Amino acid sequence: MRLPWALGRALAAAAFAGALATAQELAAPACAPEYQGYGLAAALPGATGPAQELALWRADAVTRETLEAELGIRVRDSAWQPGVPGWRIVATSALDAAQLRASCERIAALAPGAFATPVLYDHSGRRLFATPDLLVLLAPGADAAHVAHEFGARVPQAAVEPHYAGMHALRLRNAAAHGLRALELAAELAALPGVRSIEPDVVFEGRSAGHPNDPLFNQSWALENTGQSGGAQGNDVAARLAFTLTTGSDSFAVVVIDDGVESAHPDLAMGAGMDFTGQGGSGAPVGPCDNHGTAVAGCIGARIDNGIGSCGLAPAARVLSARVMIASSACDGSWTSQTSWTVNALDWAQSSGARVTNNSNSYGVTSAAIAQKYADTRAAGCVHFASAGDAAAAQLDWPASVPSVNAICAIDRHGQLAAFSNHGPGLALCAPGAQILTTDRSGAAGFAGGEYATLDGTSFASAFAAGAAALVLARNPWLDPAAVEAQLRGTATDLGAAGYDESYGHGRVDAWAAARGAVAAGSTTRLSQSAAGTGGNFDSFYPTLSFDGRIVAFDSAAANLVAGDTNAVFDVFVRDRLSGSIERISVSSAGVQANDAAGDAALSGDGRWVSYSSTASNLVAGDTNGACDVFVYDRLTATTTLASPTATGALGNGHSLVPAISADGARVAFWSKASNLVGGDTNALPDCFVRDVAAGATLRVSESASGIGGNGISVDVAISADGRYVAFETTSTNLVAGDTNGVVDILVKDLANGSLARASLGNSGTEPNADCAEPVLSADGRLVVFQSAAGNLVPNDANQALDIFVRDLQSGTTELVSRSSGGAIGNAPSYLANLSPDGRFVAFYSDASNLVAGDTNQSTDVFLRDRATATTVRLSVSSSGAQAPGGGGATFCALSWDGRIVAFDSIATGLVPGDATPTWDVFVRDRDSAGAWIDLGGALAGASGEPQLAVLGGLGPGSTSSFSLSASAPSSFGAQVYGLARLELPFAGG
Repeated sequence: MRLPWALGRALAAAAFAGALATAQELAAPACAPEYQGYGLAAALPGATGPAQELALWRADAVTRETLEAELGIRVRDSAWQPGVPGWRIVATSALDAAQLRASCERIAALAPGAFATPVLYDHSGRRLFATPDLLVLLAPGADAAHVAHEFGARVPQAAVEPHYAGMHALRLRNAAAHGLRALELAAELAALPGVRSIEPDVVFEGRSAGHPNDPLFNQSWALENTGQSGGAQGNDVAARLAFTLTTGSDSFAVVVIDDGVESAHPDLAMGAGMDFTGQGGSGAPVGPCDNHGTAVAGCIGARIDNGIGSCGLAPAARVLSARVMIASSACDGSWTSQTSWTVNALDWAQSSGARVTNNSNSYGVTSAAIAQKYADTRAAGCVHFASAGDAAAAQLDWPASVPSVNAICAIDRHGQLAAFSNHGPGLALCAPGAQILTTDRSGAAGFAGGEYATLDGTSFASAFAAGAAALVLARNPWLDPAAVEAQLRGTATDLGAAGYDESYGHGRVDAWAAARGAVAAGSTTRLSQSAAGTGGNFDSFYPTLSFDGRIVAFDSAAANLVAGDTNAVFDVFVRDRLSGSIERISVSSAGVQANDAAGDAALSGDGRWVSYSSTASNLVAGDTNGACDVFVYDRLTATTTLASPTATGALGNGHSLVPAISADGARVAFWSKASNLVGGDTNALPDCFVRDVAAGATLRVSESASGIGGNGISVDVAISADGRYVAFETTSTNLVAGDTNGVVDILVKDLANGSLARASLGNSGTEPNADCAEPVLSADGRLVVFQSAAGNLVPNDANQALDIFVRDLQSGTTELVSRSSGGAIGNAPSYLANLSPDGRFVAFYSDASNLVAGDTNQSTDVFLRDRATATTVRLSVSSSGAQAPGGGGATFCALSWDGRIVAFDSIATGLVPGDATPTWDVFVRDRDSAGAWIDLGGALAGASGEPQLAVLGGLGPGSTSSFSLSASAPSSFGAQVYGLARLELPFAGG
């Protein structure tokens, strides 16, 4: 039985005098991520985050103070501003659909000619937003004048520009009053006769199809071989195409183990390196012949689009230098080193957040210590590359021959094995290595007396392979070394004999194919690991997700996820799935770690605010009550606030636990044994409360509409996205009329009017004949999911086990969802469900073996029920679909808005490669992680499958209507424009 920090749920179970106190329940965490509810804020498929930015046109006269006063939302200037004149970006508190529309309309009214539109994100995390103009392509044969007249009549405010750009097209200038209206107009007008397609004129980030402006790029055949100098066209690493996906990431390091890298080179932007030779410095060259490392580093990370030189294969990567060689004064390529220098360099690389290392050198000796350190750091998450050697031998030099290192040979511009290149058994891949243009030490210290040189060597082939690995990890930082290597090998272009051979290995590195396939549909990745990829050294539990699935919070007792974790207790961590970063948030505003356990993490919709409970006394000043309190951490300002004080700001006189937080972080619900949080709390029983953090007001929700406190225990809260509705479980019989069943029920409080509704009822209003627990609310508070062993809520429920139910408070219907796609009810208990904010998907864990075919592991698994299609799938599987091994159960789960991203915890060791430690980990399952291609211009030569910009779904959560902004695109992808906002709802009677 697992025993994490579980004070909240354990106290709740004890309070119910055993009603729910099975061993599994007592061991479950005090965390309620299911209470996050509300929607994917504003996104194209694969978006990196919710929409919390507005793009303003001609609104310079509208100040931040005016916006805040007029809109009632928080506003600040965004750190990002587009290069298009006239536009300004402001960051706001999250906006729901109604608030988003109202804000856009109000801004237009504040300044004549002003235009506001939500900022969206494409699959690479780049921003885009609609302008007031629409672009219309006309159908062949359509009468342009007639169509223009029709548009003029329907959109009289627009200036119709015929023959736009010399095409059979129109442009409607200033057609829309705001960005949402631009999307709607495109949908409405697309059906008009004579219209081929219509779309908003969009401002977007990106680069022009990966065309670097570096003047020497066209000479870099290794990056793009167009046949220059007699080479074979296409025999390259596909850099130009790869750059349309990613240019790398600075969230992890690529370490060059060599004779130093010139950090002052104008085409390199090196991070702080390290010298291990004893000659001092920060990894820069020391002697006049230390020039090899600079050339190698250029192949990996020379900058792109800076107007000079060429570029590396991962130009946005954070490249660090580990200097372990002292070059010979003869400048003949020889050097002196020491075993410990390389061992220390590998150790430093791991501690510096390296995910990739490159060693383009041939050692004169072998070393068991170095080989072991390579193996250890690979096991910790680092992928290693080394050059095969330049002796034209049929064997690999060392350390390329080390089993945990990827040996790379060189090919020439014709795609043939370079005459100088080693090859042989154990060769992994090949890459360009002959006549390679790269960076050189400036002046006389370099190879060629300038800042660039053209060189031969497997050194550069290895560097290109390392750069390709950096691109793969930039696309998917959760891949472990085995997965990165498999991706590179599986996408390589086969050369020589069919299949693997000892001359070319698995083939030529294809950076574009490797990066493109790095995020595969149906992938499972581990999140409870350090930024360097090291798995946690103790248990991690109970994930919670932001609405878009990017931000994940969880509880962990691991001490190796972040530096300086020495408190030896459970902490709350937040992982950014896009950047790969991880941070501990159960700290004080000064960054001091908690002096006692913390858990029960709950995330706001955008992942900015994290609520949790803790028994620590040093998170805020004056915490002397010796009890568990509820806190809110603001990740933007790095501040911690007490969320469970009394009306006067005093501490509660009892435990406060298991928080839930509204979408904008403004309201926090929790349950508490304290009797002094509100006046008149005299029932001496646990109650449920909600705190308006900004207003500093606290309300008891476990009381009747007339204000009478419950005569039973009330615990385990959930809150709707706007903070209006709060659900909780209670043994009280005096809160709603007709409560005579004597079991635990689920009630929902409407804070706007103080009314209470019972959710734990059957279709005909039947009271349950067994306890109901663990409520979860949809974003709008209409749907409530809960678990119960009651057999009278729906017909034919005869399994006498806990099942998962969904209650629709509006229609008064109850649905049992812990069943198979064929309708069979689970043959064993199901627990702790989570509901996607839109209410479509329900995730839960179950001991049942009949929910999906092939469930033979006799372990607890996580399942997902799609209420729209009445289908059930198992989620606790590996990326290949393999089930968790027997004894490796998976439990608590969380859902993104659209149900695509599912996080869960598991003790299974077979879900990701290399996870052989039987500790509880947190995983995420991306059910459609391949995402979508976005074409805002033309398709790249040789590329296929890039659809036109389209929108699918209405402008409100749960909409199933659809329209296309490019009606001609058969492979359109979808976007839903949602937002999150604080909705100002006074407490009942307030």
